[in-house]
Amino acid sequence: MPIGLPSNLSKEKKSHIVNNLEQSYQILYSSWNRCTQNGWNREALEHLVQESLEISCLASNNELSEISDRAKELVMRLRWIFNKGRLDPDDDRLVLKIMDSIKTDISSLKPDNIVTLHRSNTKNLPAAAHAAKIGLVEGDQQAALNIKFILESANYSVEIFDDSAPIKEGMNNHDYDLVIVDLLLPNCPLASASSVEEFLSHNPIDIPVIMLSEQADLSTRLIALRAGIKAYLTKPVDEEELLAKIKTVLDKRNESQLRVLMVDDDNMLAEYYETALEEEGFIVKTINNPLELLETTDSFKPDVITLDYLMPGCNGLEAAEILRGDPRYMHIPIVFMSASEEAMHRKGLMGLFGNAFLEKPVDIERLTETLNEISAKARKIKQNIEHVIKPKLETHLENRDYFLSHLETSLEDRVYKENIDKNHYLMLASIDNIPLIKENYGSLALMKLEDKIETFFSQHALINGHGCKFNEHSCLLLVDDDKKIDSEQLFKKFRELFKSPEFSSEPSLNYLSLSIGVTKLDGTCPTSMEETIQLVENANMSASTAGGDQLHWAAMHKHSDTPTDTVFDALKSQSFQLAFQSIVKPDGDEQIFEVLVRLVDEYGEIYTPEKFMPYLDEAMTDGSYHLDRWVIENAFRSLETTSGRGAAEFSIVIKLSPDLKQVERLMPFIYNIVSNSRLRGVNRIYFSISEKAVLSDVALANTLAKSLHTAGCGFMIEHCEATGRSLEAIKQIDNVEFVKLAPSLTSESANMTKSRQRIGDMQEIMADKGQLIAGLVEDAKTFAHYWDMDIRYFQGFFIHRPNNNMNYQPFEAEQLVLEK
Repeated sequence: MPIGLPSNLSKEKKSHIVNNLEQSYQILYSSWNRCTQNGWNREALEHLVQESLEISCLASNNELSEISDRAKELVMRLRWIFNKGRLDPDDDRLVLKIMDSIKTDISSLKPDNIVTLHRSNTKNLPAAAHAAKIGLVEGDQQAALNIKFILESANYSVEIFDDSAPIKEGMNNHDYDLVIVDLLLPNCPLASASSVEEFLSHNPIDIPVIMLSEQADLSTRLIALRAGIKAYLTKPVDEEELLAKIKTVLDKRNESQLRVLMVDDDNMLAEYYETALEEEGFIVKTINNPLELLETTDSFKPDVITLDYLMPGCNGLEAAEILRGDPRYMHIPIVFMSASEEAMHRKGLMGLFGNAFLEKPVDIERLTETLNEISAKARKIKQNIEHVIKPKLETHLENRDYFLSHLETSLEDRVYKENIDKNHYLMLASIDNIPLIKENYGSLALMKLEDKIETFFSQHALINGHGCKFNEHSCLLLVDDDKKIDSEQLFKKFRELFKSPEFSSEPSLNYLSLSIGVTKLDGTCPTSMEETIQLVENANMSASTAGGDQLHWAAMHKHSDTPTDTVFDALKSQSFQLAFQSIVKPDGDEQIFEVLVRLVDEYGEIYTPEKFMPYLDEAMTDGSYHLDRWVIENAFRSLETTSGRGAAEFSIVIKLSPDLKQVERLMPFIYNIVSNSRLRGVNRIYFSISEKAVLSDVALANTLAKSLHTAGCGFMIEHCEATGRSLEAIKQIDNVEFVKLAPSLTSESANMTKSRQRIGDMQEIMADKGQLIAGLVEDAKTFAHYWDMDIRYFQGFFIHRPNNNMNYQPFEAEQLVLEK
């Protein structure tokens, strides 16, 4: 009985697939004959495996499971021969038996039994890349012809139906990129939510549907909205509105799809996987030449890359090394896919550069699951990387955490007050009319507009990139005016520059305006970053609620006490507060927070240790010792009361006094608080001591590290310069979980060659001890340099405030308000 399945495709297309199978079989059979007659070798068997995989993939895509299974059986037999290292007479007999079965099954095929390799050549590709195919269900013939004329004039391909039955079948077969349906068809009314839901149940890959109706009432719109309709248009249809809605819907769909770049020199296999993944909803691009990888990655911007191993000119492992060495692409996850025995033996090495290894032939369900899983993790890694670097691109503002850290330090140091050569302003600018822009132009247009505005701010002469994306649709900016122009004239000029021709091409220009809140950074502004930001947020909100397209100035407060008086008063009342600075492992889930201490005066202004430590012992008896106790006690309490996802895995680092004798004095207190703590888990508390303190008495530092381990705590050395003395000291200390490198080794200005050597020496010493931490890496290039050196922990810029959930989520808005 002939095998196959029915198809409504043309005989020409079916014959093409039969011919492909027959040709692939002939190549396979000839290759085996040459292998047995001329002497076999491993390379020849590799090619035979590849040819067998091609037959398996082609058959599998046409649901010809018998042929696919026999081809897989042949692959297994060939691999067994490969591993055995010799070709016996029985091998020849068994291989030929399997081949004969494949030949018999192919011979029994008729063109009517075969489905094409590509069910829809246009499925799932962006509208810009092809003439998107639209199914139109419209009972009014004249209205249907009018819509078809509009769409075909815009280069869309259109099929018209007068009832919904054939369009349902087409949606099941993935024949359309988008479907437009009249809500009240004569032969199939869709006037209820249940009937619309039934219609959409024939939509396995979420093909977007636009509803048409002569009725514009709220109830009709609600039916469409609740059932999952992507857009709604009233009749008679407006041409511009129709085209705008279609573009928005298709853009949104493509925006949410995962982009996969497949690199495989085997055309047949690449075509098979491309088709199968597109049917699963991915946007796929394949290249057969690995030397085109960087250029294609730059233009296609994939979310994930798959690499074959054996390719001409550059194997998959070499390609992965190149990607990992480039800061632009190092975050993109890589999946190796190969049937090569050499690749099997090098899986461990591939694990250093790739995120997964799949053995061909790869089951599509498993491939889909793998791509989705590693892409989700990669997005988090990318966001973690962005958390610990300061972008230096001309078209971007600064890393948000870096900018806020810089702003906080500058306010505390009163840099802006003392720099009288310029006027300094902090400005919060937010886009008005967001719902209107989204409704008329879509989320993708809004995203592009925001990118353009960020570029404008980053290149503005008064801003020069000093700012960050703050909340959704808003930017926090530092404006420096060295000409000391009148402030009203300055921001009037600024608004005129914003209305420049640069934005005239934007479709949303008619709706585009900004609400701006601003404050001058001088002696009248608070030194607290939180309070200063709150002032500009309030001013921004005032401008927005007043109708937008306005600038409002922040209201200021003043107090008469001198800083020294307020610091003394705060110290006497022990008005301390904890803050937490994250240590990030971009490719892991560990959550480590370094404990910092701040002093808060009665006016809410915040002081860092540099501002209050000189007065500590004068204001408090034995002040340094009592401050250490306060920090330790409250750090334990904060960790014990932390809640939320993953909170049980959080760890904290507590910085101790540089006076080792004082640390020794604190040990009984540390033993006591650890023994009474409700914390569970090993080394959830680390104590850190500066390298300078360690070098002052290495023997005592080693004793303290052992004591901390006995208490169930870890030990860290911070601000390590990785000198010869550093190495000798660390050799003598038995227990060191972390060493944090000094900024002089990890900053952009660091001598890379020199720091690489010193860090390499440090890694040798730490191989059996613990991990290195790079502190405050400034840009992606420097980050890539240390990532390449196998450093996996980085100091984040952002300083968190204590709250009930200390969980660091880099992709969510951070809470900036101190809890009193």
